Amino acid sequence: SLYMTGPLVSTYQPAAFQIEDPPIVKVTSKEEAIALVQKQVPLKPDFIKIWYIVLPTQTAESTYEIVEATIQESHKNGLQVAVHATQLNTAKLALKAGADILVHSVDDPIDEDFIALLKKNNARYVPTLMVNRKYIEIFSNNLKISMEDFLYSNPTPLGSFFDTAHFPEKVFEPYVNYLPQMHQRLATQDSIRAANLKLLTKHDIIISTGTDAGNIGTLHASSYYQELDLMKAAGLSNAEILAASTINGAKLLGKESEFGSIEEGKAADLVVLNANPLEDLEALKDIQFVIKKGTVFAKDSILIDSPEQLVQQQLNGYNAGNIDAFLAPYSEDVEIYNFPNDITGKGKANIRPQYESMFKNLPDLHCELTNRMVYKDTVIDYERITGIPNRDYFEAIAIYKIKDGRIAKVYFIQ
Repeated sequence: SLYMTGPLVSTYQPAAFQIEDPPIVKVTSKEEAIALVQKQVPLKPDFIKIWYIVLPTQTAESTYEIVEATIQESHKNGLQVAVHATQLNTAKLALKAGADILVHSVDDPIDEDFIALLKKNNARYVPTLMVNRKYIEIFSNNLKISMEDFLYSNPTPLGSFFDTAHFPEKVFEPYVNYLPQMHQRLATQDSIRAANLKLLTKHDIIISTGTDAGNIGTLHASSYYQELDLMKAAGLSNAEILAASTINGAKLLGKESEFGSIEEGKAADLVVLNANPLEDLEALKDIQFVIKKGTVFAKDSILIDSPEQLVQQQLNGYNAGNIDAFLAPYSEDVEIYNFPNDITGKGKANIRPQYESMFKNLPDLHCELTNRMVYKDTVIDYERITGIPNRDYFEAIAIYKIKDGRIAKVYFIQ
């Protein structure tokens, strides 16, 4: 199921969102805040969200009445309120105003007063531990890509991160001098967020899993697994993590009577695994089948990669120099040709050593996609290859033939 809010009620609006129908709306008075909530109510959002931002010229106290008015008006209309409040002071004020959900970790060490406010509101806490580090990885041109990113995320936005290989160096210059400070600050904040999360768990605060996917470097679907790893590193048990992703996810929006656990009368929506995630969270990736509204689906029948997505997946693996990610979209008996019929390789196992050696010996190897054509089960890529010694670049055309959901044949024209 998909649950949504409308535009964020905000104490600040970035210049990029000063547009018609923006996703973030700055309000300057409690009257404007009430009006924005009333505007959303007929559209039946599942909750209201506030972006509670502090600026050098704007304290949390100076905009408190806006937050309070938003929450009160939402509650009058039966809507819960999630608040983005990452400083301890703003988080406390949000809870004082009646916030139901805090999204993102508090970046300051929490105290007893904060915990008491959470308990008073029966508020839920969504830590989103990974999102900040992904910003820094992107700005430092050093994105750490997991195998889950290659396998489960949308390959097109993932592929865009490799475009930095042919950006001018000056693009990253503004960040280079600040990277040591950024990494030091991140390490400090990560330590505080992890300690806060562990402490809240000890006090039985409702923790719900979330990733803030859609932010730079935080990819939909695959980021979930990375978030679980960070929750585990923070000291949460497998049982606590699984609860955060199931029953506590339902509690986040007051839907625990409808789903979130296996009980008579609840939605028959289940993921059936081949192993026990209480013993090892890796079991969450080993799916046997999925049940949706009582109907059983084979896992490979739910989301089927298009020919273009398969080709982009292998291109991402190529540019990352990751042999497993590169080969994953190919069929076991793939055939590689110099166009039209000069076969140069057959079988995934046989071509693996060749590409593995190439990735090892050419760490700067990069394929820039300059054009792409897609026709049914055929994808034609126009490519510019760099990172080869004594050559600025060379160009090639690659023709990919897809069969049974895998790349079955590749023809190169140089």
